[in-house]
Amino acid sequence: MKKLLYSLVFAVILGVSVMCGRAYAGGDGKLSAGQHMVGAGFGLKITILPQGSLIYDYVVMSDLFKRRIASWTIGGYFGMRGLTSYHFNVRTALRFQLTRSFEMYVNLQSGLGLFLMKQTVYPTENLSSTYGGSYWGGGTPKTVEPETKTVVTPYFDIDYAIGMRYSFTPHWGMYCEMSPGFPLPNFCLPYLSLGVAYRI
Repeated sequence: MKKLLYSLVFAVILGVSVMCGRAYAGGDGKLSAGQHMVGAGFGLKITILPQGSLIYDYVVMSDLFKRRIASWTIGGYFGMRGLTSYHFNVRTALRFQLTRSFEMYVNLQSGLGLFLMKQTVYPTENLSSTYGGSYWGGGTPKTVEPETKTVVTPYFDIDYAIGMRYSFTPHWGMYCEMSPGFPLPNFCLPYLSLGVAYRI
C-alpha cells in the first residue's frame, strides 16, 4: 500500500512538472560531455523528518548508443536528516534523453553514512569513593553528575534510484527520484525525492 502511494505521488509530480514545462516552453536539457550539473532537494523515507540533499554530476560521456540519446555521469551526494544522520556518497547515473526537455535515468551510489546519537554516561565509582568521609560515620555524599556525549557510528551506504529531469530553460530544471529500497539505514536515499537542478 505504501509503495502504491509513493507511485501515485511520483506520477502526480511528473504530470505537474510536464505541464509547468510546457507553460514555460521548456528548454534544451540534452547533456554534453564535460558539462556540470548541481542540484538541491528533499525527500521522505520512514520518518516524518525530511532528508535534505545536495547533488553534483559531471558528464563523462554523451551521445551513447545507436540513437545517441544516452549519457553517463559521475558525481557526489550529500544527504542530511536532522542533526543525527549524514550521507557522503559517490554516485553514477546512466541517462536517456527521451525528448528535448525530458530525460530519465538510473542512479547507483554508495559511500559513508554517519549516525550521531547522544548517550548519557553515569560514572562507575565505588560506593566508598562517593562519600567525603566514612559512610557509617555520617560522611557527606559527593555529587556525581552524569556526562552526555555524542557517539558517532559510521556504516556503509548503498542505494539506487530511478529518476527524471525536466528542463524549463537551458540551465534550470526540476528532478524527481524514486528509490524503492528497503527501510534500513544502509539504504541511504528517501523513497521519493523532489528538487531543482542547475546545469553549468
